[in-house]
Amino acid sequence: ETPVRSRRSADRRGADREVLAHLLETRNGSAGATRASQALAAGCDRSESPMESLSRGRMIEAGLPRPECNVEIRFAGRRARVDFWWAELGVVGECDGRVKYDELNLNGDALWREKRRAEWLQDLGLEVARWGSPEVADDALMMCRRFWRAVERQRRCAWSLLPGVHIDAPLEDSCAIRPLWTP
Repeated sequence: ETPVRSRRSADRRGADREVLAHLLETRNGSAGATRASQALAAGCDRSESPMESLSRGRMIEAGLPRPECNVEIRFAGRRARVDFWWAELGVVGECDGRVKYDELNLNGDALWREKRRAEWLQDLGLEVARWGSPEVADDALMMCRRFWRAVERQRRCAWSLLPGVHIDAPLEDSCAIRPLWTP
């Protein structure tokens, strides 16, 4: 179990982070305390699924830059919430499971909306790296490769965000499910 998943599990059980931090300080130096301290520091309150938490844990293990989680991007009356955002790189990360498409798919509508959403993000000057559970389940090599390819595409084109685009991180305690895309 990754440190981030452990942290998420503790959060769901109502663990007080300040109390946990204090307990870990008193056990400074033990192997378990070091790993637990990393989990406490690395966790993201805005993760909305176990796969997002696992992806974040794999990013930390692989040494990827730390992203902001569940950020809203707005432009010209449209909005989209993305799973991960690397502001300094102009890269969006999206981790989706098959359930998203199986349960929501009515005559291909979910897939079509997701395609249009990704195109809109790219039109704003962003690169989108996508992955699913197979890419993070073992060692996350493919997730990392997709991330670095998106970074490289941005570097080659000297990316810039379209003027007027607003990017907002939700409040730390805001975990309500919000629409993914408002065309």
